[in-house]
Amino acid sequence: MQAMTATVQQMVEILHERWGRIVDTMPEEGLNWQPDAPETNSIAQLVRHTMSVQTMLLTRGVGDEVRHDHTYSLRNDAATAAELHAVLDEANAKGGELLARLDTMDMGEMLPHSRFGQVRRAWYVLHVLDHGGEHVGHAELAAQLYVAQRAPMIG
Repeated sequence: MQAMTATVQQMVEILHERWGRIVDTMPEEGLNWQPDAPETNSIAQLVRHTMSVQTMLLTRGVGDEVRHDHTYSLRNDAATAAELHAVLDEANAKGGELLARLDTMDMGEMLPHSRFGQVRRAWYVLHVLDHGGEHVGHAELAAQLYVAQRAPMIG
């Protein structure tokens, strides 16, 4: 595997380990709890959204068309840890397949982009890390807030 795709694969695996730790350590109520502030998301929302966008970005990176409903990816449906692990596992498997395809492609090739007109193929690949890191951090903060708000009730 080329250095870039191998590095991205390794970093995506680290992000997925962080997601897994969050899902494993939170009670189901905590996975679905939404901080009481505008434009915040539950951990379940963040998992579904981030994995959906990861697949969308890598699919666009290989040059395939894909429809993505941003609003639907942020739906606040309740989810169990098992359901969220299934979402993570599916995205991880699909991501591995797409990165294997990307490994044979020119990262400097220009591809269409709805906002910027055109971007290099590498933009789609690297944005997976940027977007994933941002949202796993959000989820970690949501988990901390959930635990902190319930600490007086626990002790």
